[in-house]
Amino acid sequence: MPSLKKKFIILHHSATLSSRTTFEAINNYHKQKWDLKSALGFYIGYHYFINAQGKIYQGRKDEEVGAHCREEKKNYDSIGICLAGNFDKEAPSRAQLESLKKLTAELIIKHKIIKNNLKFHRDYATHKTCPGKNIKDNFWGKLIN
Repeated sequence: MPSLKKKFIILHHSATLSSRTTFEAINNYHKQKWDLKSALGFYIGYHYFINAQGKIYQGRKDEEVGAHCREEKKNYDSIGICLAGNFDKEAPSRAQLESLKKLTAELIIKHKIIKNNLKFHRDYATHKTCPGKNIKDNFWGKLIN
């Protein structure tokens, strides 16, 4: 498989309560839905998943095609990060935000991603609120200084 240049990071939420959402549950759901196995052996469509305790799981190699944002073919040039939780109803945990900040900073450097290319799923899938109504438009600016 050719290596794909990643230019964007797209943030998602699981749209399920953070207390009930695990990497394994999302992986199993995506296996049933798409059955697209990653080079790492997982089916999860996101490159990264961060649980409520802030633990980061990698589901796909950065260079792999994702299965998280088909609009504008963003699966090819973006890295998908999913936070466990329904941020229409709750807020991300402090641990999640700390892990997201660290991971995003690393990915920005590794892939030379410009800060204007830190996006939300709803930027492309305009019929969705993803990553949730409680994630405000200025979220990235506040998270990444």
